[in-house]
Amino acid sequence: MNYAPPRTAPSAQPDASTGRGSYEREAEPKTSGAEFDLHGLLRTLLRRKWLILTTACISVILVFLLIQVMEPKYAAQAILVMNVQQPKVVNLDSVTTTVMPDAPIVGSEVDILSAPTMIGQVVDRLGLINDPEFNPLLKQAEEGSKWLDLPVLSDLGSRVSEFKSWIKDSLGSSAVEPQPGKDMVRTRVIAAVGGRLSVQNDAKTYTIKVSFTSKDLRKAALVANTFADLYVKDQLAAKSEATEQASKWLTSRLSDLFEQVRIKDQLVQEFQQRENLIETGGTTMPLRQLAELNSQLVIVRADAAQASARVQNARELIRTKGSIEGLANVQSSPLIQRLREQEVQIQRRESELANRYGPRYPDVINARLEREELGRRISEEINRIIGGLVNEADVARARQQSLEEAIRGLEQKVAQTNRAEIQLSQLRRELDATRKLYETFLERSKEVAEQQDLHLADARIVSSAEVPVSPSFPKPALMIAAAAAVGAGLGILLALLIERLDRSFRTADQIGRVSGYTVLGLMPTLEFAKGVPPERYVQDRPQSTFAESLRRVVDGLGNSPTSNSMKVLMVASAVPGEGKTSLSMALTRQIAATGRKVLLVEADLRRPRIGEALGSSGRAFGPSGLADVLRQRKSLDEVIRIDNRSGAHYITAGIGEGSSQDLLASWQMSNLIRLVSDQYDLVLIDTPPVMAVSDVASLGKLVDGGIMLVRWATTPRDVAINGLRQLAGYGVPILGVVLTQVNMKHYAKYSAGTYSIGGSRYKRYYSN
Repeated sequence: MNYAPPRTAPSAQPDASTGRGSYEREAEPKTSGAEFDLHGLLRTLLRRKWLILTTACISVILVFLLIQVMEPKYAAQAILVMNVQQPKVVNLDSVTTTVMPDAPIVGSEVDILSAPTMIGQVVDRLGLINDPEFNPLLKQAEEGSKWLDLPVLSDLGSRVSEFKSWIKDSLGSSAVEPQPGKDMVRTRVIAAVGGRLSVQNDAKTYTIKVSFTSKDLRKAALVANTFADLYVKDQLAAKSEATEQASKWLTSRLSDLFEQVRIKDQLVQEFQQRENLIETGGTTMPLRQLAELNSQLVIVRADAAQASARVQNARELIRTKGSIEGLANVQSSPLIQRLREQEVQIQRRESELANRYGPRYPDVINARLEREELGRRISEEINRIIGGLVNEADVARARQQSLEEAIRGLEQKVAQTNRAEIQLSQLRRELDATRKLYETFLERSKEVAEQQDLHLADARIVSSAEVPVSPSFPKPALMIAAAAAVGAGLGILLALLIERLDRSFRTADQIGRVSGYTVLGLMPTLEFAKGVPPERYVQDRPQSTFAESLRRVVDGLGNSPTSNSMKVLMVASAVPGEGKTSLSMALTRQIAATGRKVLLVEADLRRPRIGEALGSSGRAFGPSGLADVLRQRKSLDEVIRIDNRSGAHYITAGIGEGSSQDLLASWQMSNLIRLVSDQYDLVLIDTPPVMAVSDVASLGKLVDGGIMLVRWATTPRDVAINGLRQLAGYGVPILGVVLTQVNMKHYAKYSAGTYSIGGSRYKRYYSN
């Protein structure tokens, strides 16, 4: 038989640091922590649907009762539109500029409409300061009079007044309580009216909606229309006032400007005569002479520069012994050209005679003398030309100096004239500017006078407020719907909070995620068994849900390749009340029913129960058992008993005396486990609770594996995890976890609904 759970690979020692056994379950695909579990949320809401419905119903009932006592209020609305295109009666610029009403401008108009100044105008026009709906003093007096109409309350009010007067007299205070002044009352009324006013613009259109809310439906329409009407009239009044002020200012300013023009024109005439500034052709005489001399100076400077360049070039050729004949003046000389031609002819004749008669021939010598004479004459002509260039350069420089001296003299005279002209130009500019300003103001004054009666408001009323036919508040349908939504939302929050605060295990997946161990099975509750214990029920109802779940646990113990080495298993729990002993007995009978040889050992020497449950004779603790064998009072064969219903063998705890931990840690216990493991296919040991006593520590090294029981919806997660860690710390390879006493009907709400164990789709397969 196989008795090991499905695990990846066995390890020799458990991991005590993590609290997990030496056998880790197979890796499962994990979802990201940030992934939204929609199915889990829906299951949570379905489990808590009555809580959600209850909170929603309570909210609806409260809001319904609140609506019954609320006083209805009526809202009326007037609509204004900003004038995008205003008619142009005359082609004149207005004193108040008309601009395209963009979002900031429309927003500013909204602020103007809802400003305390505008509200104060409406309050004064309609006399709202005398309206109890807005005046808190009148409202208190009116409400007080209503209550004082009742005799009992009237008498109580008079007694309270007498008591207050007695206290003031006893304290010696005769001062009268200050009453709020008229300005304070008006401020309060403006605040009350402003609280009922709503001015809105959607930032996409040029319309402004003015709404007002009141207990009186006609009053709501009247106030809204008054706001719209006063706003339009206020715009017209502002434009008329601005135009009138502009006209007065322009008239006074024109008189000042005319006097300034007269004075500045006189200053220009006097200055021009005093400085003798006579213009011809738009400029003065010194300026014209200076311009002409500057033009001549430019030409003379160019000639002098060219002459100096030619002399410098000739001197450079002479200094470097270059060919002076390359000069332009030399090349263009007719005399030098004729002498060069004669020199070439004589040189040719000299060469022919020398070749024919030799260099000492008289004709050759004469020809040489003639050539030398020609060379001397050419040099003299070149020197003459160079001298001419030097003279030209000297003349050009002298002329340049003469012109520069004349120009300097004129510049001094022009400087004096320029200073006077600068002052004259400044005076003329001031005169022109003042004259132009005067003409502009004169033209503008005439325009303003023409448009005194042509003002148009920047907004107009497109829809006056109508008397409402139904209250704007309260709105029963909307409020009840909102109450239902809020109540449902509150119920959902409460449901999620309750689920969050639930620290027990509700599903096998929760155990797997938190502990990391495999869940071998889910053991249902036996509320339908009418007091039949689990160890009997598994045999009485072999086709029941409980029996099928128990077979799942047995199958889970037999799916490991190392199952042949798993012969001694312990059944443990973290705390009492997990159903450990009942499951041990039921599991023993279930395995025995398959024909396998199994032995159940009751190692809980402090609170034994197996003997009584399986029908052993004698006291509840049994006549003899494990404790007697460990104290060597009885032999093993004497304490082994046979279950009459299943044929399984079991050993009760016996009579417990002394320290149970010492007995379980003795060598006799080790020998007993070794003997029975050889005789039986499987040995199950029912142990005490792990967190209650330390007896399990003595059994940890004797077993091949252990099963941890966790009670569904009862055992806290921290307790269960600490139990698993402590069991693993004792060296027990934990084969898996069994979730006990599971209410399968409620479990279906936490798992996959009708497809979970015990779901409605599987009921016909079981006989409970």
